[in-house]
Amino acid sequence: MPGFLYLGSGRDARDEEELHRWKISHILNVASDWPKHAMTDKQGRELQYLQVPLEDRYSENISWALDRAFEFIEEARGVQERETNEKKEQEKEEKETEENESEGEKVIETERRVLVHCAVGKSRSPTIVMAYLMKHHNMSLKDAYNLVMQKRRLPGLNVCPNNSFMRQLMAYEVTLSQEKLQGILSLSLSLSFFVV
Repeated sequence: MPGFLYLGSGRDARDEEELHRWKISHILNVASDWPKHAMTDKQGRELQYLQVPLEDRYSENISWALDRAFEFIEEARGVQERETNEKKEQEKEEKETEENESEGEKVIETERRVLVHCAVGKSRSPTIVMAYLMKHHNMSLKDAYNLVMQKRRLPGLNVCPNNSFMRQLMAYEVTLSQEKLQGILSLSLSLSFFVV
């Protein structure tokens, strides 16, 4: 996944040691059957948490959950980008007076990373991560699926969104393609008015 996005299970979301090791600051729970477990980071701050409850059933429509899940991920990413830029400015000013080790510690403190999880990390959370990659990283479904498969390799566990989720992701890919095409057509039409 991109360096700020992690995919896991409910057990991963409760493993404080792993959350600290991966510097997770935000947890997106997409399981309806996995309760919140309050966690803090190494500095004692409570992790940001959002539950977007999805059932791992063929009848579940994921479209209602996508915008809210993406908003949460993008909020974390935006905070990370803002703080990284602010930190670069601050480091530039403090470079003459601070040692490199203390600067590195400060960068780590402001990193924002999101763990997206469901109960097992096999169907619901990979579905949301693939949809996110398709929309916000302009990946095809095939590329998003391959990336998720590559990154989430565990013995005895294969990423396997249920058939309904895969069909919905295929339809979502078509929708995203149509939106891009519509944007290109609108741009070309508006530019043609300036050419006249």
